[in-house]
This record gives sequence, C-alpha cells and structure tokens, in this order.
Amino acid sequence: MPLEYALGSLKNNYLWLANPTRWEDPFEKRFVTAKYIDETGKEKNFSWLVRVFCICFTQTPRSEAYWSVYSRKEIGIQLRNNRSELLKELDEFSKDYENFKVYIGKVEYMKATDIKKPLSQIPIVDKPKKYE
Repeated sequence: MPLEYALGSLKNNYLWLANPTRWEDPFEKRFVTAKYIDETGKEKNFSWLVRVFCICFTQTPRSEAYWSVYSRKEIGIQLRNNRSELLKELDEFSKDYENFKVYIGKVEYMKATDIKKPLSQIPIVDKPKKYE
C-alpha cells in the first residue's frame, strides 16, 4: 500500500480499503466499472458501485509488478499480517456491524484472451449469494 496509508493504518490501528474504481489497473476494476444487463435487458451500472471496498494481500512480496501497482512513485512499505488473526478480527467486525459484509477469496488472474463473456452480458445480481 502507499506509505501514507500504511503509516495511518499502523498509527490508528485500522486497515485501509479502497473502492476498486480508484485502482489504476483497468482489468482489476472491470467488475465495478462495467455496464451490466438487468433482468429486463436494460444496461445499468454495477449495483454495488459505491458500496464495495477492497484490500489486496500477496503471498509473493518480492513481486515487482505488485510493488509497482500498490506503491506510489516506487515508495511503499511491506506490512506482514497473521492470516488467522486477521480472519478472526474480520469475523468479529462483521458480527458487530451487520450492515457490513466481509468476503475473503483468492483472485483468479486470467489472460484477456481467455475471458469469454463480456461483462456487459452478465446480468446484475443485487443480493450476494450465500455459499456453504
């Protein structure tokens, strides 16, 4: 993360999450900036556009690509976290604040040529699916 956000996180004991619209990589923010088709066939913006905030962690801290994307002007800081402690804190947070939902998952990076269906053809889903 950029240095100023890392320092703020450490000083104030919080995690900084960003709305993906602020990300530089157009492929990583594609799911929120795309136009979707609703059940009537009408084109709409992503329904959770202003309600999604994300943070990315990597298990390969020596990735040059990762550092160039998530630091500013090559100034950044590496923070390490304990995965089980982080999951515990996020679980507690989601219990205390019922309006906030937490999702944790791995990003699947795909080649642009391997993406078969344009996002504009994916129907809008207004409610998250529950996975067991």
